[in-house]
Amino acid sequence: MRRLAVILLVLAVVLVVGGAVADRVVHARVEEELAAQVRERVDVEGGPEVVVDGFPFLTQVLAGTLAEVRIAGDRVVVDGVTLDDVQVTARDVTTAEPYAAGSVELNATLPVESLRSAVASADPGLSLAVDDGELTLGLDVLGLDVAVGVVPVAAGTAVTLELTGVSLGGAEVSADDLPAAVTDLLGEWRLEVPGLPQGLELTRVDVIEDGLRVRAAGRDVDLAGLGAG
Repeated sequence: MRRLAVILLVLAVVLVVGGAVADRVVHARVEEELAAQVRERVDVEGGPEVVVDGFPFLTQVLAGTLAEVRIAGDRVVVDGVTLDDVQVTARDVTTAEPYAAGSVELNATLPVESLRSAVASADPGLSLAVDDGELTLGLDVLGLDVAVGVVPVAAGTAVTLELTGVSLGGAEVSADDLPAAVTDLLGEWRLEVPGLPQGLELTRVDVIEDGLRVRAAGRDVDLAGLGAG
C-alpha cells in the first residue's frame, strides 16, 4: 500500500509538471502567432512584443477568453502615418472569430514629422513648431511672420486644433484679425489617427517633446479593425 501511495504521488507530480510545461509551451506559441499576425497587418519596427497574461493559460483558451493581451512596438506605420512607442492593452479577448475585446486602451506618439506632414498637406505655407509643451503654427501674411498658438483636441478618431493666441511680428493680436482663410483652415484641419477599430476613440492628447502622445480607449471593440488603416 505504501509503495502504491508513492507511485501515485510520483504520477501526480509528473502530471502537474507536465501540465505546467504544456501550458507554457502553448502560451509561448500563441504569443508568437499573435506577433506574426500583427506583423502581417502593419509595418512594425522593434517587435512587436506580445504578452498574454494569466496562469494557467490553457484554461483561458478552453474558456474562450484571454484575460489580458499587451502588444508593444517601437514604431508602427499604418496607412502611411508613423506612430512611435505604441502600446495596446486588450482585456477579455475572445479566442475565436469574430475576435473582440471587452476593453482596449491604446497609447502612441504621433511624431513631429507626421504632424508637420499633415500641416503641410493642408497648406504648404504653414509650418509647425513644438516648444516647451506648446504647438505653434507659423505663416507669412503680407511679409509679416504670424505665429498661431494652438492646442490639440481629441475629437473621436482624430486630432483637431484649437486656437489659443496669435502673434503678429512679435506683437499679440486678436484672433479676429486673422485672415478668414487661416481661421477656416484651423476649423477644418483634422489628423486622423490610423488603425483605430470601431469602438475605439481618442480620450486624451498631450503635447510632448517628440510630438503628440495620444490615448484611445473603448469597450466591446472589434479587433479585426485594429491596425487596418
